[in-house]
Amino acid sequence: MTICETCGKEVLTGNTFCTYCGVVIDPPTGNYRPADARVQAGRPADLLNGNRKIPLITNPCLVLQCIFIPLGIAIVMGGFLSIITGGEWDLLLLFLILSAGLSVLMLLIMLVLQLITGGGLETEFFYQ
Repeated sequence: MTICETCGKEVLTGNTFCTYCGVVIDPPTGNYRPADARVQAGRPADLLNGNRKIPLITNPCLVLQCIFIPLGIAIVMGGFLSIITGGEWDLLLLFLILSAGLSVLMLLIMLVLQLITGGGLETEFFYQ
């Protein structure tokens, strides 16, 4: 781990910048370096890379997907089957109940993964 001299936070070894304040850091020595000297082995000089954990259960996009995708499928499938069977709307209700259970199951899986991975999935990204 390297300590950022600007904000004092710990930066993962191998990061070319501080993920908290954005200052460019030289990973092996922890010293600052100019932005045009960001060449790493096998990577172009115009790319920055970073490692970050993607939170699961606290990510609103993922939580909404876990809720609305099963709900949308239940409405479409349940409504379609209800219309085909001649107005048996109990099928729609059954699909809605199943989609609620599936949503809860997906959220529990995300919570367990969040706890197991210690805050989310480790991801490396590159940008210019």
